Amino acid sequence: MSTQSGKDGITVNYSIDPSSTADTDDHTLSAGILTYTNSTSESFSFNITEDDLDESDEETLVIYLSGNNESDLTIGDNGTHTITITDNDGMPTVGIDATDSGNEAVTNPSVT
Repeated sequence: MSTQSGKDGITVNYSIDPSSTADTDDHTLSAGILTYTNSTSESFSFNITEDDLDESDEETLVIYLSGNNESDLTIGDNGTHTITITDNDGMPTVGIDATDSGNEAVTNPSVT
């Protein structure tokens, strides 16, 4: 908050923007409310989670602030923040496992 308010207990909502490309299994963030009580700074925390899935190289998590029903604050220029999550999982591999059961014949090939 740019300045301390004369009101006690001002709240601001934070949420995940629908434009985010990160799935909910990539992080632990859920929407919530920050309450400013005699302060100009509040925080919330969450984790980026390891999912062992090969996904897009980068996904975005866009967090935005929204006002409350009290009309006692204005969302400034820094009302959104984008976090980039970089995938660290390798691509799946594919191969052919074939066994020879006679002259020039391959029986029951399996693809894994």
